[in-house]
Amino acid sequence: MLVFRKYRSNLTVDVRLLVIVGLFVLVAVIAAWLRLDQLRYQTLDGDEWHAVHQLTYYPMIKVMLTYGFADYGIPVVLYYKLLSLMGGVSELRMRLPMLVSGFLTVLLLPWFFRRQFPVRVLWLFALLLALSPMLIDYSRLARTYAPTLLGAYAALYCLFRAVRGSDLQLGWTAAYSVLSGLVIWAHAITGPLLVAPLVVFWVHRVLASTVLSRWPQNEPPLYWRALLRVTLWTGLAMALAVLPPLLSDFGAIANKAGIDQPNLGTWFGLLHFWTGSSSEVVVVIASILALCGLRTVLRAGLMICWLLCGIALTAGAIVISKPWWSHEPLALARYLLPALPLFLLAVAAGAVAVFDRLVPKSPSRLPRLGLQLTLLGTAAALWWPTSPIPEWLRRPNSYTHHYYFAGDYRVGANSMRRELPKVPNSPHWKALGDLRSGSALIAVAPTYWATFAPFGPVWEEWSGQRVIPAFLWGSCEKTRHGEVPDGSVFKLRNAVHLNSIADMERKGVTHVAYYLAHANAELLPRLPHCEVWVRQRFGPPDHEDAHLMLWNFSTIKQRVTAR
Repeated sequence: MLVFRKYRSNLTVDVRLLVIVGLFVLVAVIAAWLRLDQLRYQTLDGDEWHAVHQLTYYPMIKVMLTYGFADYGIPVVLYYKLLSLMGGVSELRMRLPMLVSGFLTVLLLPWFFRRQFPVRVLWLFALLLALSPMLIDYSRLARTYAPTLLGAYAALYCLFRAVRGSDLQLGWTAAYSVLSGLVIWAHAITGPLLVAPLVVFWVHRVLASTVLSRWPQNEPPLYWRALLRVTLWTGLAMALAVLPPLLSDFGAIANKAGIDQPNLGTWFGLLHFWTGSSSEVVVVIASILALCGLRTVLRAGLMICWLLCGIALTAGAIVISKPWWSHEPLALARYLLPALPLFLLAVAAGAVAVFDRLVPKSPSRLPRLGLQLTLLGTAAALWWPTSPIPEWLRRPNSYTHHYYFAGDYRVGANSMRRELPKVPNSPHWKALGDLRSGSALIAVAPTYWATFAPFGPVWEEWSGQRVIPAFLWGSCEKTRHGEVPDGSVFKLRNAVHLNSIADMERKGVTHVAYYLAHANAELLPRLPHCEVWVRQRFGPPDHEDAHLMLWNFSTIKQRVTAR
């Protein structure tokens, strides 16, 4: 009988472990699916061009000694340079570090907190990370946000592992210092978050004779020698990363300060990004759950303390420095991106706490687990239509990180949603919808790289066909900002050059379009000489109206080949 009871107990443990592993595997599958969907078809858009321009126009020594007019992340340009020496720079290779970082964030952040929270909270936390639209978007965007988020949390975790009573373990301390230097090199706004532990340690050390000597967890303050060591190492690593571009071109940072200021609407819009929803009801419910879980999170110890201190320092720096675009909810959400996982962790802890309070415990775990999953599925089903994800998954969609989708999850507050459909456009785009969805690939010129300029999302939505940019560089334009030359180190899959029939044929272009109407003469100027060039190059269009010239690629190929 005793043997049977022992076997049954072990069996229960094994079944529970299998369920836990299965649930985490499910989260990993969801995270991978949402981050990989149509990734190979995404065009370069908006801010992704900043680093491309640096590699195209400037020598590497100049790139490393300035933050530039538009931030681009110095390590990103160095990575592109490395790719250029290893076969070329493609969209997928550009985004690979971000994709890996974004996926690892879902897996590693719950692991970092495994000793502070129960498994149910960690699993729900991982699921919320996997479903977060901001984290999905930044896992697919060729910018530094996903790597710096993971790097910042990893740096704090290394320091957390380094703490041993009143001393610091050497290896973990060195890892924290090196990671801090690399992260701030990629994104300077992470500085306050990374130095927050040092601020906490120094306050704790200096005020050791007060009540702080009993906080946190009644541990003694660090020895002066250990604290000086980690401060000097981290300061040196950060100085090596930040000082060369800062001293070489201080105006690149100074000129972006004192311009904009977050307001109440900005902070409320921030909550929409954190909850990944356009619904005020969802924002309110998520905020209530976060408040319910706040006590549990605050009791989790040192790392949470550092994160809260770092987020407070970052928010204070934003309010004081008034950086460019900080009045926009999306920009503020980027500046405070490390706060997003902490918010989701509080939501997860609050949801579990509310469930435990409302649903009495039962002897059997399976009915309780089934009820939890049922409630979670219902909540997800209600949240899903209010998130941008269904539109991102629409096929085809080659512009998921365009401001049309990611600028603001609230349609009424998204200027791209209001303005782009009003731009004069050809009704023929909707006529192309008569073709089988996704059967055509339309290359459109001229292309405009700025975030607010491309009309690709609207054209794809109207036509149901993939739309990619067609570059004029080397044809009617000698050079062109927001494009790369044919035959360069950039091997873009989702763009073509109008002067290369072979390039268009190789990438499966079925139609070539030239857009004639523009919303803003200064930002989107007409190019009459290019209109003449395409007519001479391709002959009379198969369709022409006041806003569009359209050729079948088969017609173009016949005419050009016959010459």
